[in-house]
Amino acid sequence: MIILFTLRRFFRVKKSRSWPTVEADIVEVEPQSLFERGGRWYYLNLDSDHFIEYTVLGEKYREKYDGESNIRLLGFKIWRKKPIEKTILVRFNPNNPSDIVIASTDSPLAMWIFVTFISVMAGAAIYYYAI
Repeated sequence: MIILFTLRRFFRVKKSRSWPTVEADIVEVEPQSLFERGGRWYYLNLDSDHFIEYTVLGEKYREKYDGESNIRLLGFKIWRKKPIEKTILVRFNPNNPSDIVIASTDSPLAMWIFVTFISVMAGAAIYYYAI
């Protein structure tokens, strides 16, 4: 499952390299809902949310930004590292401008680290079972 997710992300980022780029702002807004999803669970959303706002051909778009780290205890956030409110570059799909990829994530380094890890683990398994 993790391999499929990683490959899907890799090809999506690779495909997005031909998409146009635009500047976008990370903005903090009031909570947009009482609950937020974290994995398989829903938690109370008592703090602000962050969005990526950008404009394409005069139309403004807003996409949820999940770039915050947090620690939860019994479903409540007891600490969070807020994302920096700044301007970033995003690549948008010209056929669907609400489909974006953050331009700084198009480095293949993470994919190669993952491939190397899987290769080492597969080699170790083959070696272990060959003995």
